[in-house]
Amino acid sequence: MQRLGITIAFFIIALAMVFMAVISIQNIQPIPLEFLIFRSSAAIPFGVLLAFSFSLGLILGATIPFVKPLQRLFTGGGN
Repeated sequence: MQRLGITIAFFIIALAMVFMAVISIQNIQPIPLEFLIFRSSAAIPFGVLLAFSFSLGLILGATIPFVKPLQRLFTGGGN
């Protein structure tokens, strides 16, 4: 059963990467990067920005299950 879950997770990630590739190819123009007070002087292609944010989301999603048990360890257990 665990093997099926891993296979489904890989399939979902692969499907998301295909969608990301199609969207980034269709939107090839560079876009300026602005976030709150941070502004980039160089325009970044949409595909690069999309790949960066997707990768960051995968990394954060993979590390959160490891951080949650550490919080329980330091706070004394419980839910």
